[in-house]
Amino acid sequence: MTTATQDSANSGMDHPGSGRLAHAPDDHPPVPRARVGVVLVNLGTPDATDYWSMRRYLSEFLSDKRVVDYPSWKWQPPLQLIILSRRPFKSGEAYRGIWNTEKDESPLLTITRDQTRKVAEGLEARHGERVMVDFAMRYGNPSTDSVLKRLQAAGCERILFFPLYPQYASPTTATANDHAFRSPDEAQAAAGDSHGAGLLRASAVCRGPGQLGT
Repeated sequence: MTTATQDSANSGMDHPGSGRLAHAPDDHPPVPRARVGVVLVNLGTPDATDYWSMRRYLSEFLSDKRVVDYPSWKWQPPLQLIILSRRPFKSGEAYRGIWNTEKDESPLLTITRDQTRKVAEGLEARHGERVMVDFAMRYGNPSTDSVLKRLQAAGCERILFFPLYPQYASPTTATANDHAFRSPDEAQAAAGDSHGAGLLRASAVCRGPGQLGT
């Protein structure tokens, strides 16, 4: 007879009587085993080089108060009506000069994905499936919110949030952490807690004073 613990180890899921469901009723559906998530975070990238893709990206980036610290009533009218009517054309042309045409994506997305794969391979060799590695962008896709939700759905109860900036600055590390530490609550509210997910804990790795959070 297979025990709940053995069944959990074989399937990668916790069943009633084991792991996260040690005290759950027998009819509780299985949930992913508890894991630790690692998120590598970069600045961002547009989805494409056309006008509307560039406009969405630039609007998100330039609307961030950590980037442009003006009141919305003063900044948004010139941004939306003047700057974003012309800037996407110039930025799109610049991106086309460096675009990864083979994968149809920006070089930053390609490089960040490759970095993530290398980190994942190293951590998997040391910790097996207990650690899950992914990457997110502060602006554009994959968004921080979507990645945190995906990690939580996969069973990650703790997340190490790692901005990939060489030094602290308000428009880089600070805004990435601001967004991340708003996201866990939103992710939990969206995913619900009916499957015993518990509270998601996130910690940031930073290089600036006062920016380490738990």
